[in-house]
Amino acid sequence: MKYYLALLVAYLGLFNSLMVSAVGQVELLATYPSDATAFTQGLELDQHGNLLISTGQYGESVIAHLDLKKGQLNAVRPLNKQYFGEGLTETPFGIWQLTWREGVAFLREAESLEEIRQATYTGEGWGLAYDEKLQVVWMSDGSATLQQRHAETFEKVDTLKVTYQGKPVERLNELEYANGYLYANIWQTYIIVKIDPTSGKVIAQYDLQAIVQAAEVTPIQRARMDVLNGIAHIEGDKFYVTGKRYPLVFEVVLSE
Repeated sequence: MKYYLALLVAYLGLFNSLMVSAVGQVELLATYPSDATAFTQGLELDQHGNLLISTGQYGESVIAHLDLKKGQLNAVRPLNKQYFGEGLTETPFGIWQLTWREGVAFLREAESLEEIRQATYTGEGWGLAYDEKLQVVWMSDGSATLQQRHAETFEKVDTLKVTYQGKPVERLNELEYANGYLYANIWQTYIIVKIDPTSGKVIAQYDLQAIVQAAEVTPIQRARMDVLNGIAHIEGDKFYVTGKRYPLVFEVVLSE
């Protein structure tokens, strides 16, 4: 009970901190089956149209392709049990996958998902997104600050404070770069924010609570569903979104 009360307080606090003028529109287009055991930490469509997914939990973390027709994981590459998997993103050099507190990022071959090499970093790893315009990888660590990292070496090159009306927007989690903007899940909420990567300002927020709560799932599945986490750009304003241990992936339009 304390967990859900804390989650509600955090959600309402964040929601009230973002003004009505920043609220975007969410339209549900379709739902697809997913692996309800997947503790989703990263989601992205690769250049071949494969839906990449990375999952967390010690002893359960993997990177894989998610088949939306069957709701199953393919080409599964498990992480060693000492690693808690986090976000991922595809770059011209391969796919980067984070770990939570282990300070290790894995660079993987784009099709086989086999490990090429590793890079290290300090602090926690949460979400990743490749910015083709700046040719950098954006990384979140659960704070209001995003890191810019070199797409090939993974070395940190800059940071960006994310704000709304001058106030920091905390708990930035899974990231996606699309249409010249960064989209981020806010941990422990149903909110996705749209961020201007040049200024760090939030220009829109999207509340997916109604869509998630209206989803047709079994009572057991509902009880296991954790927080919203996972954003994959399809085209235009269309995205796939999901969450940790969600039995569904939602195809949505996020518009202003």
